[in-house]
Amino acid sequence: WDKRTVIKNRLHFMISNDRAKILLELDKETKEKHYILPNPNEVLSIELIALNEHFQNEIFNLDINRKYMSFSKRTFQSRVQQTIILRRLDFEGGHRNPEISFVPQNLDDNILDLMKKYENVKFDKETHIHFYIDGYGEKWAFPVKEFDLFNTNSLFEQAKEFCKYCNIKDIPEFTQKDLLCMA
Repeated sequence: WDKRTVIKNRLHFMISNDRAKILLELDKETKEKHYILPNPNEVLSIELIALNEHFQNEIFNLDINRKYMSFSKRTFQSRVQQTIILRRLDFEGGHRNPEISFVPQNLDDNILDLMKKYENVKFDKETHIHFYIDGYGEKWAFPVKEFDLFNTNSLFEQAKEFCKYCNIKDIPEFTQKDLLCMA
């Protein structure tokens, strides 16, 4: 299933598109039932457990990154094997898609159509979602309007929606620290 490739002098593990789809669609649960959402300039990483016994050895994480001073800019991502990003959702982020240098095997036709539509497109302060694509990693992104996702500005609702999107069952409770109490 896995192959190794060197990208920008870093060793990355690559997986097939079929395996990435299976891993994203697996039912998962969080280790805890309550999490405190990060404030600006903080990150929360949530460990996930696959509910299918055949995937119990896979390491899954859901990250909520607010390492920006902006209240509205944030990133949610679903990872497997520590470094493989299956999906990354960037709110008000910037990104430029690459050129299509090759078409990976077993790529969903809808994703290929989106790659053609958004080849070399630059997103500037636009909410977009990155997809893992074999050979490209998470370098491809598409506007969320293509998927009718995340139509809320609430951090709480976005966290819940992303959990649902990543097939997390029994979604945990999210609360937020009081910003006035931060030292």
